[in-house]
Amino acid sequence: MRYIPLILFFGLYAVQAAELLDRIVAVVNDDVITLTELQEEERFIQQRLAQQHIPAPPEDVLRRQVLEQLILKRLQLQLAKERGIEMDDRTLNQAIQRIAEQNGLTLEGFRQTLEREGYDFNRFRERLREEMILRKLRQKAVESHIQLDEKEVEAFLAKRMPQNEMYHLAHILIALPEGATPEQIQKAKEKAREVMEALKKGQDFRQVALAFSQGQQALQGGDLGWRKADELPTLFADIVPQMKVGEVRGPIRSPSGFHIIKLLEKRSETPGTAEADTSLRQKAARLLFQRKVEQATEAWLRKLRDQAYVEIRLEP
Repeated sequence: MRYIPLILFFGLYAVQAAELLDRIVAVVNDDVITLTELQEEERFIQQRLAQQHIPAPPEDVLRRQVLEQLILKRLQLQLAKERGIEMDDRTLNQAIQRIAEQNGLTLEGFRQTLEREGYDFNRFRERLREEMILRKLRQKAVESHIQLDEKEVEAFLAKRMPQNEMYHLAHILIALPEGATPEQIQKAKEKAREVMEALKKGQDFRQVALAFSQGQQALQGGDLGWRKADELPTLFADIVPQMKVGEVRGPIRSPSGFHIIKLLEKRSETPGTAEADTSLRQKAARLLFQRKVEQATEAWLRKLRDQAYVEIRLEP
């Protein structure tokens, strides 16, 4: 019977290991985020950063950023559940089929491609379901409340910038909570200045964004992608056209916090036939609407986070 203590030892070790693996790293209202979920999301983000050739920040910095994104996602999914927002299998399957076709693949070919790149197809499927639920939630909670005044469109058209310039931007946000106190504002301002100093000393903007930004694109290194002049966020519309490639500006204050921007690239674009055929007024209204959606979504997420009960249990 000498083997029994050994079996008990390994059994106890397995239980302890499982408890460690599944320990709670955050409480979000009545829900929890486990270490397993956090590690899975970290791996996903690390793979994406590698594909985009963005250097990953230190592990503890990335983990903190990923956890914050998971918290925001969990809060939105909780709200979606409260409001009865779901995504049925049929609609989900159709979306996956479209993605496969857009990549010139059959469904089976798409599955095999994902698995070759290290992605579990079933996890990808559920991740997409969650993203589609969040899209529906934001449409109902944010976009449906956005209104455009005809005078806004007129004013936009009156001072419309030339359309042949496009800008590739990166962005860092040091966020402020809703109804921030003077102390909170001062603390955020000092943090933004510290970030600017780090950038002036030559630190990589993408890594600094990954480490410190609280914007929606933080895990993409702050990359906002290419924007035409009239697609620039209102806050930056007058600043960006004056910037040189590689230049960093900030901190720029807004109700949501302190912003730092970098002009990564700049190019001229010759409008095509489709551009010439598009109604200028309709395009202006669409761009203004998108600007308002971005600003409102940022404020909505900040409010959702501020009003929630969140307890971080992530060990240093």
